[in-house]
Amino acid sequence: MEEPDPRRIRKKFNQWALLGCAIIGWFGLFAPGSFWRIHRAYAASAPLTPVIGQAVRSDVSPPVRSIQPLKTQLNRTESAPVREVPLGRRFQSRAAPVEPESRERAESLDPAVQSILPVAKTPSPTTTFEGISNADNISLNGFSVVPPDPVGDVGPDHYVQAVNNLFQVFDKSGTSLSGPLPISALFAGFGGPCETNDDGDPVVLYDHLADRWLITQFALPATGNPQVFAPPGHQCIAISTTGDPTGTYFTYDFVMPNNKVNDYPKFGVWPDAYYMSDNQFVDFSGGFTGVGVFAFERDKMLAGDSSASFVYFDLDALDPSIFGMLPSDLDGPAPSAGTPNYFAYFTANEFGNPQDGLRIFEFHTDFSTPANSSFTERSESPVATAPFDPNLCNFSPNCIPQRGTSQKIDAISERLMFRLQYRNFDTHESLVTNHTVDAGNNHAGIRYYELRRNLPGGSFVINEQATFAPDSNHRWMGSAAMDSNGNIAVGYSVSGSNTFPSIRYAARLATDPPGGLFQGEAVLQAGGGSQTGANRWGDYSMLAVDPVDECTFWYTQEYYATSSARGWRTKIGSFQLPGCIHDLAVTNITAKKTVNVASAVTASVRVQIQNRSDHAETIEVADLGDGVTTGLVRLDVTVVDDDGEGCLAPIVALDNTKNAAVFSRGPKVLKPKRKLTVNYLVTYNCTAAQRRSTNDATPGDYNYVATVHHDVLDGNSDTHTADDACPHDALPNQTDPNPPPKGVKDRGCGTRKPDGTLGNPVQTDALGDL
Repeated sequence: MEEPDPRRIRKKFNQWALLGCAIIGWFGLFAPGSFWRIHRAYAASAPLTPVIGQAVRSDVSPPVRSIQPLKTQLNRTESAPVREVPLGRRFQSRAAPVEPESRERAESLDPAVQSILPVAKTPSPTTTFEGISNADNISLNGFSVVPPDPVGDVGPDHYVQAVNNLFQVFDKSGTSLSGPLPISALFAGFGGPCETNDDGDPVVLYDHLADRWLITQFALPATGNPQVFAPPGHQCIAISTTGDPTGTYFTYDFVMPNNKVNDYPKFGVWPDAYYMSDNQFVDFSGGFTGVGVFAFERDKMLAGDSSASFVYFDLDALDPSIFGMLPSDLDGPAPSAGTPNYFAYFTANEFGNPQDGLRIFEFHTDFSTPANSSFTERSESPVATAPFDPNLCNFSPNCIPQRGTSQKIDAISERLMFRLQYRNFDTHESLVTNHTVDAGNNHAGIRYYELRRNLPGGSFVINEQATFAPDSNHRWMGSAAMDSNGNIAVGYSVSGSNTFPSIRYAARLATDPPGGLFQGEAVLQAGGGSQTGANRWGDYSMLAVDPVDECTFWYTQEYYATSSARGWRTKIGSFQLPGCIHDLAVTNITAKKTVNVASAVTASVRVQIQNRSDHAETIEVADLGDGVTTGLVRLDVTVVDDDGEGCLAPIVALDNTKNAAVFSRGPKVLKPKRKLTVNYLVTYNCTAAQRRSTNDATPGDYNYVATVHHDVLDGNSDTHTADDACPHDALPNQTDPNPPPKGVKDRGCGTRKPDGTLGNPVQTDALGDL
């Protein structure tokens, strides 16, 4: 029989505010036939007062690659055979489902349901490999854990995954480079609960603006009584000292203010801070005490500065009903300087809110004068959504059916699911997120959103939304993200009476009609069994976008290979949607002269490039290169057919006179879809040059190849150290022997090339970061 864990007791979210009451207080159950609810009035509140704090401990970890796991790192819990990580809930679990009121019954007919499964056009995974398993917890710690809460992020060369208690570093092919290790191993010799405790809710993020990794979890100090864990909680944050996640980390211990426990902390990367939200509790046997929001001093943490601080607002003073809020997490180009971090959570009339929608807040942080920091709701908030019903199974954790067992698992339908992804497209900015809803008759579906705000002064509106519930299976525990072309993907768990819990994903292209994941569904991992020993499934998962190409999605989620009580495994996989074009490409090459004399001739060559992304690119003269120097845009000219002319290798150089005119005012900001011409000079030196004969078997003597390479993550100029060759090459009067796959836009390599005289260009190109 499973040993009870003191933290297994679910924290009760004591609801408040009867409709019409002026005095707010905690209260218990309503009369039979009703359920716990919260009343929201959206009333104006006094400005919040920021609270300032500093790290109580900081240090530098040993290199991760050198850490050897030791069971004594978690001696407090070694004796426990099973450990269930608690989850603070908006609703107390009920012994039996409650019939919804007429308003909720009517709203259960979700008008945004996508009820038909489209023909599968979503590509299969390009990479899959095994992640951390519960067997690793048993091997390293001597106990198993439920649920795993798998998260992970991707960088230029690595994927870093974490589950409750452990983390591991992989290369992108799935080779383990370090770990699995307890997260507390990063804090070895640190002192305090961050060194001794692994209390869970991990987050891993790659900070692409700084080429660093963030790994974090919370820790709670013991009181001496094994049944009690007292506040305040600690947030343990590790920031890699370099871009190598197997190296050392700057480590920090932040004690939570207002003597509260920090449950379900969620993070977002932003240029001015690392932002966090949490659901706050008195302790694990006490009541919910509002949401906390934090801004951690990113610049100092990146430098290992022990004086790193945080700015905190306790939203219990603003609105005690706020729950399950997320900070925005940046992918792609940085927002304009001074842009606040956006926070969001959903409202529902099942909770007593006036409408179904998303409330959007702005966190302005000023570390120089912290008192100037603010946390305010945007004027258009709450943003109305299509009606939805979050009440699955009366919020009971026994909800989602599985194949071959009567054990049901938790839907976690009362909160947004990680992440709230942010993208800046120069002309607009987008927020993408999701949560689980009742698509009808306790049928779990994924409701996803893209909120869009036109820049610079627009308001957030729902640009895209749907509830994905296309068959009798249940889909839940999702994570949604958008690539640089505006395509959306959602990863999730899927289960049903005839389906073992499995990992799938579905997608839509930016060009698809609104209101659905019309590219259909693909399988990342088919389940081989069900979870028979607990109702807690993971509390979240994570879909990330590769910062190298801004096109490849990486997803991690749990599954069972065979039915067992707690034998979960995790899978990591990647996929890319068709037509995703990143950044810049060559669209035309024009040579103004041909070589038809036996002497040195200098020809002007123009290379036209286009910004095919939806965000601006900044290009400097220093980013340009000739046939020798590597640059963002470069031209190579090679001899294709000699024909006895005796030509020497051509010399390629930039036309600095013409380019100086283009870049006369400094860097060139190339807006989305705009084109730019870069000028080159090519010197040909032939001893017997002549026009090409019509009988010439090989048309053309020179092959002009312009190469575009871009490895700059934030759209700004940088050092370009490598270039990618175009895989499609064609001579004049020939078609591309290797055309792009069906459905993929031509990158300029596959068009039919015009015939011409000696010196006319062969127009080929290469798109950086293919």
